[in-house]
Amino acid sequence: MTSLTVEVSELVNKVTLASKAAATKVVKPILACFLFDISEQGAFVQATDLETSIKARITCQSEDHSTFAVDAKAFYELVRSLPDEPANLKFENGVLEIKCGRSCFRVATLDTSEFPEISVSDNGNSLTLERATLLDMIERVLFSAATDEFMRNLNGVYWEIGNGFLRLVASDGFRLALAEEKVANETEAGFLLSLKSMKELLSVLANCG
Repeated sequence: MTSLTVEVSELVNKVTLASKAAATKVVKPILACFLFDISEQGAFVQATDLETSIKARITCQSEDHSTFAVDAKAFYELVRSLPDEPANLKFENGVLEIKCGRSCFRVATLDTSEFPEISVSDNGNSLTLERATLLDMIERVLFSAATDEFMRNLNGVYWEIGNGFLRLVASDGFRLALAEEKVANETEAGFLLSLKSMKELLSVLANCG
């Protein structure tokens, strides 16, 4: 049995964040789920639609270790209905029990073996930027990105890191927008993030301040 205690406000906050990546129209039911990974070091809630993945750390007190998956939409609605006080979650024999105040729920879980692995590598390029600065850069270019998903090379924002600058570029074939900012980074990299992923990133940045 795995047990953890968490503030409902913390749980709602992290589940709301992860829900932005949970798939709504899927072939595999597991992609419409949250994956919880709980250990003595803490807990993580994860979601992915294979294009965008979000992994959020939950501040809590936990015992033992286990992983389980629950339907994202149903769990999201459930935790939002809980009173704002500490909740106790217990996972045993494929069933998640949630107790909060006078409320008690038992939720069936799914096999986690088919859930795609979400890994964060310590290798590669990285940079540090103020949240407000990155938020402003995205807002300055996002309007120019093509909304047609068939225009894959334009349906997103191109990120370029080099010569001490971070540049974001977007175009729909008619308009072109560029935002750049000096960064303390000597490496070079370039990649395209889809419009969907950019909108999710914008939402996260706007709500985490």
